[in-house]
Amino acid sequence: MAHKLGSDPGSPRGTTESDSNGERDADREEDSRSGPSNIGRRAYLKAGAAAATATALGAGLGTAAAAAEREGIAFERVVDAVDDLGMDPTGSRSVTGQIADVPANTLVQFPDGDYLIDERLDLARLGNVGFEAVGDATIVGASGFTDTSWNVRDTAAVYYAGFTHDQSDGAVGHFWRVSDRIEIHDIDVVGRGGDWGVEMCPSITDPHGVARVVNYTNKKGSSWASYGGSAGRMGFYLGPEHAGTAKFIDCDLREYGNNAMYTSRCPGNVQVFDSYFENNNVASVRIGGEGSFVENTRIVVSEDRYTGPRRDEDKAFNMRGVLLEENHKNHGQKAAGAAVRGCEIVVEENPTWAPAIMSWSNGRSIEVTDTTIAYENTGGYVICKEDYSNKASHPPGEDPRWLRMDNVTITGSGDVPVVVKVEDADGTEIRNSSIHMTDNNADGIYIANSKDCVIADTNVVVPGSATDFENAEVETRNVTHEVPEEDSDDDGGTDDGGTDNGDTDDGDTDDGTDENTDGGFTYDQAEGVHTDLPHELVIEQVESGARVSYELEVDGELEAGEWEYPPTVDGTTATGGMGPSYGLDNVYYDGEVTRFEGENLDLVRVFIADAQTRTIVREVDPESFPEDDDGETVDDEDDTTEDDSTEDDTTEDDTTEDETADGGSEDDGDSTALDSVISFDGSRSEEVCSYRFSVTGEVVADEESDTGETGDWDRIEDTVEDDTVVGVVHTGIDTYRFSGDLVDLELRGSAEVTFDNGA
Repeated sequence: MAHKLGSDPGSPRGTTESDSNGERDADREEDSRSGPSNIGRRAYLKAGAAAATATALGAGLGTAAAAAEREGIAFERVVDAVDDLGMDPTGSRSVTGQIADVPANTLVQFPDGDYLIDERLDLARLGNVGFEAVGDATIVGASGFTDTSWNVRDTAAVYYAGFTHDQSDGAVGHFWRVSDRIEIHDIDVVGRGGDWGVEMCPSITDPHGVARVVNYTNKKGSSWASYGGSAGRMGFYLGPEHAGTAKFIDCDLREYGNNAMYTSRCPGNVQVFDSYFENNNVASVRIGGEGSFVENTRIVVSEDRYTGPRRDEDKAFNMRGVLLEENHKNHGQKAAGAAVRGCEIVVEENPTWAPAIMSWSNGRSIEVTDTTIAYENTGGYVICKEDYSNKASHPPGEDPRWLRMDNVTITGSGDVPVVVKVEDADGTEIRNSSIHMTDNNADGIYIANSKDCVIADTNVVVPGSATDFENAEVETRNVTHEVPEEDSDDDGGTDDGGTDNGDTDDGDTDDGTDENTDGGFTYDQAEGVHTDLPHELVIEQVESGARVSYELEVDGELEAGEWEYPPTVDGTTATGGMGPSYGLDNVYYDGEVTRFEGENLDLVRVFIADAQTRTIVREVDPESFPEDDDGETVDDEDDTTEDDSTEDDTTEDDTTEDETADGGSEDDGDSTALDSVISFDGSRSEEVCSYRFSVTGEVVADEESDTGETGDWDRIEDTVEDDTVVGVVHTGIDTYRFSGDLVDLELRGSAEVTFDNGA
């Protein structure tokens, strides 16, 4: 699965965090400007200009400009916060009085400076109002101030952009209750917030209205374990007044004590795109209901990365990734339909007993697709769907309550009793997924008190049972089970389908393959002969990003293969598809392939194999096959035929020391097979770079060549699985050695990439 995880997971805009300790210079000179531009708005009204028409305001403030538009929001006038409204840009005097007097339908522009907030502002009926930093403008919370600073209500639209919030000494928190439109852009928060309050509340009261929060960053939200007694600072909150749609795009939220996004108890939609979350208590994202989802987002829990206060960790401390709830006694029940799509959740050292994805008992249905979870934690479950029960103010969520998983990969060595636990969830389906947990005696999938459930085309590698059913009706189809090698007492097995309402998987073996990794079967680990036909054509999606479709025709007999969802065969023609992440299809045939075409074939690898020996004969170009097929053996060290021919088609006796299939002499074994090198150098840039690449052979991290692991992000372990690497680099250099060809590379950031193919 390819991820484009925010504009940059570690620092979305490449900004650096302020080292301010909140101390302000009380001796700064006051502004010496004179004349009307130095008169505060309140004083100006008292002076006799209360009629705030565009003409009168322009004449009274001198520099006020007419009409402007930002992100589709129109304003009647533009004023300067200092020159027109008399705000102090030195941070010495509060500007709350001038902000309280901002007229309706006005865009206020803030030049360079510090603007001190020391009291709550209740601003109402402002029509379309905007606040815009046109220089390096910082909103500063006064020492000891903990309340909400700006409370804007009964207003049509708000535009707020470009500010730094300094809450080193006091809180900066904004509540927007707006009917039609909210646009919040490019906000950086510095200084660790206190242990109470809400940082931002962008509520849309009209069901057709939209709020957008774009490029909002806070890397030290508060104390991560300050939730005791329902305290703790929240990042974003949407209460029962939110009825529209709130979109959070390219946000970076970390270390909040009371949910980075507490956005579940509202009738409106909540949608998260391309964002990054780290070490947030209760949940990084708390959502529920139809129209709400988390998409293309990375969530990390890593105790090693937290440097904030360590207190109250014995209280309500649970760092979940995504938390689902949809029913509350005061707010009612939302329509079912929340989703997690295309996400990556990494749980390294979670000091709490918390799943990566959790659906409380008051949650309804949840769909998880195209998502990877790396879980190294002790205790809990990786994905948990709680039972139907009433918990105080949380009545149980009514049907539908199913969990749907499709193309989900779960890996790790976390010590858990069960990887996926589901209760009271009729209609649950788990398909095309891979579960690989190696420690303790973990079971794979537990389903209780549920009917009409399906587990299909899923590989489970756990020390315990692949499945465990209690009072449940579950149809299993092509569910493969393996025991990790260090704990293996048998060779695993494959469920051949059927409905089971017992307690355990029977482990019967069918004629399928015995492994499914990363959403697709691995051809070279398939066993057995499944046809009398001589040839096999294999289509393997090796790059993600789109769904692949294909159609082929042969001039002889044709049979569908047995992997994934098999293609449809009609006479001598077969049609099929896979994706948008990974997959593998196969067909058996005699004669020749006379036609092969489809869509997004640049994402697949196609090869021909001997169906009777299960050995690869040659790889072909999917975009020119069969016209340009020369019948030559593929140049792939793993794809030699049984006659032990080498990469360049010479026999073993004819191969020189420099021409062996491994790239070295026969005595070298496999030590020189990984002769291509790729490096990602982040030492010349301050920003964090994320990358992903795949190869056609094997890839390993070259730890001896990695250097400069001094940045926070360099301490996050990069993921190296089979032929694909997903990683980040900050100030160091990440290096990998691999065989075969580099077939896929995605890079976000400005790291320098070097490549040596070993030629």
